[in-house]
Amino acid sequence: MSLIKIKSAPIDKLTENVRLALQSAIDEKAKSFGFSGGNALMLYAGFTNPFQALAQQFAAWEVSVWLEAEAYKQEVIAGNKPMLTGEQAVALMPEYPA
Repeated sequence: MSLIKIKSAPIDKLTENVRLALQSAIDEKAKSFGFSGGNALMLYAGFTNPFQALAQQFAAWEVSVWLEAEAYKQEVIAGNKPMLTGEQAVALMPEYPA
């Protein structure tokens, strides 16, 4: 009798799916403010303009999303937490400040 080995997806492919889902959610939040995406909104953060405060708040929130995602990824790699789907990761994103 032979055993069939099922090759699991590499961590890079799984984390890329999560990254894409998080980026999509970030861009959707920026679109809710009337911008084409997160990067477009953050362009306003570095100089005086009517959108600067919004852009700085958005940028700080986006950074918090990526910091938490990286910390969770390290826990997955260490074997302490399960790998999430993109949808699960989006559900765990830090809330946008009110």
